[in-house]
Parts: sequence; C-alpha cells; structure tokens
Amino acid sequence: MMRVDCWALAVAGALLLSSAAGAAEPAGDPPPRQRVVTMTRFVKIFNDHEYDLIDAVRAGDKGNLDRLVAADFEQRNAASPAVPVPRDEWMQANELKAPGQALVTELAVHDRGELAIASFRMKLKERDLFIVDVWRRKGADAYELITRYASPIPGAAPAAPAAPNGKR
Repeated sequence: MMRVDCWALAVAGALLLSSAAGAAEPAGDPPPRQRVVTMTRFVKIFNDHEYDLIDAVRAGDKGNLDRLVAADFEQRNAASPAVPVPRDEWMQANELKAPGQALVTELAVHDRGELAIASFRMKLKERDLFIVDVWRRKGADAYELITRYASPIPGAAPAAPAAPNGKR
C-alpha cells in the first residue's frame, strides 16, 4: 500500500509540474527581445558636457561658457546652412535660454582622437531638435565645443512640460 501511495504521489507531482510549466508559457509568438542600453563612458562624459553647456547658457556663466565653448565656435542651422552663427551671436540669441525643461536623449558619441562627435535629440519647450556637436579634446576628459549643427525634427511633437523645478 505504501508503494502505491508513493507512486501515485510522484505521478501527481509530475502532472502538477508539467501543467504549471505549460501555464507559464505564453500563447502565440514569444515577446520581442528588448535591448538593454548601457551608458558608455563617452556617453556619460558628453551627457554631462551637454547639460553643463545648457546650465551655463541659462545662467550666463561666462567662466563655464569660456571653458566649454571654443573661441572659434560656430553653429550651422539646417534652415540656412551657408550662414554660420558665430560664438558671440549664438551666446546672445540662444534658444537654450528659453525657460522650461531641456532634455537630451538618444545620445551617441564617436571618439575620433582629437575630436569627439556627439549626436542627440534635444527637446525644448516648443522645439524638438536633432543636434550634432563636434568637440575638440583639451585634456583627459576635457573638451571644448567647436561646431554645432542643428535641425528641427519635422513633425515631432513638442517636448513634455517642464519638471516643477524647471531643470532637466
């Protein structure tokens, strides 16, 4: 009698495990694989540089602007690519001065020795831009911005409202 009970218990346990395993499998196609994005060292460095630049422009912080923006800096805009915006003019009429959140997303960085090229999406209150920044190496992790290419993203929805503190 004891042998039959153990055998029956083992069969019942196996059936229970197989039905539980079947219930855990989703019906239909397996879910799509999700890409895990890990921030690289360069992405971290230039994410910090981009936000430092935004903060310096908004604060009118000449010391940090001089550290981050080269004397020979210029911006090229997609709407008028043949008309460079020189450093002084860019600092006076900068769209980064607009109140509200400035958000840098989708940042990619390419290290080219003395140059680093950072491309990203910048969302401002009323604007959504694709930016390519060319940074020149000044030291180990020190860079200065020498050229910015900016283009509005067509058909993009305006950025989300600013956080309560108005920061990124």
